[in-house]
This record gives sequence, structure tokens and C-alpha cells, in this order.
Amino acid sequence: PLEIVPEGVSGDEYCDIQVLRTIRTRSLAALRAEVEPVDQPTFARFLPVWQQVGSQLEGADGLYEAIGQLTGAQVPASALESLVLPARVKNYTGAALDELTSSGDVLIAGAGAAGGKDGWLALHTAEHASLTLPPGDRSELDAFALRLLERFESTGAYFVEELAAWMTEEDSAPPSLSQVGDACWQLFWAGFISPDTLSPVRGYL
Repeated sequence: PLEIVPEGVSGDEYCDIQVLRTIRTRSLAALRAEVEPVDQPTFARFLPVWQQVGSQLEGADGLYEAIGQLTGAQVPASALESLVLPARVKNYTGAALDELTSSGDVLIAGAGAAGGKDGWLALHTAEHASLTLPPGDRSELDAFALRLLERFESTGAYFVEELAAWMTEEDSAPPSLSQVGDACWQLFWAGFISPDTLSPVRGYL
């Protein structure tokens, strides 16, 4: 026999090892049954409800709740405000998203450029950004964007003109604002820098 000591019970108790094996086997079977896959129609009914598609979420609070479920999910930038958020938040407005991002409650992160002036991005709640925000990807950056990235020694807000002045200090020929702007977009889509609001992305699209 195998000795067991149940919580809240004083003294020694014993249980035959076969009984203990049976208890463990049935417990594991019950747990496995809770995570068994369902058929496609059941999953299709569950998913939009879980994602709160067509729900009554509204305003900045409702938007924040919807973003909490989407945290880290990569979506096409062109679909974020035309399809993804309006399907989850009643009377969605870009101003509500800008309010959350400018206050620092929500972060905008690029997740890869795409053809046709589009790209992938993800929204992250500041509360969980340390868990959901991936490191930047240098693989698609050109030499100028890499040099610009090296000049970012601290976080903060910068204008393109300021960044161009930085690069002028080390380049014999000053870069054009267009060149600096293109490098910033590379850094954004690669996940290294982020705008205060979605306004620049809207303009880019």
C-alpha cells in the first residue's frame, strides 16, 4: 500500500496503489475530455462570440477590451479600421484608438511590410506589451536604416527633420527628408519604432 496524507486530515491514512492508479487515470481522462477538439460548426459558432464580433462594446473602454483580445495578433494595416475593429466595437472611430495610443495605454507595432503600400501591424496593451511585443527584425533593413537605428540611444519622440540632422553629422552628404522618411517606415514595419497615433499609418495607406 502507498501512504497518503489528505489535507485537513490528521493521522496516517493508506490507499491501495491500484485504487490510486484508478483515481489518477480517471482524473486525467476527465481533464483530457475538457480540451478535446470540437467539430468545425461548433468552433465556427464559438469563435466570433469569443472575439466579440457584433457585440455591444462601445467607446474607448469597449475598444480597449477588444484590443485586449487582439493583443499581438498581426492584421493587415488596411483592414484594421475598415474590418477588424468596426466588427468588434459599435460605432468605432479612429479618434477612440488615437486616444488610447496617445495616452500610452495601447502600442502600435509594425509586423512586416507588404506590397501595394500596405503592411502587417499589431496592437499591444501597455500592460502586457512585455509579454506580447516581439523583438525587432533587422533582416529587411537597408544600410541607411540600420545606421539610423544605431542612433536611437533612448526612447522619445522625434521629427524627421531631427533625424535628418542626426545623420548629417556623420554623413558628408546630408540625407533627404524622403530618405529619412523611408528609413523610418522600414524601422516601423520591422518593429523598432512606433507612432503616437495611427494617423501616420492612415496617411501611408
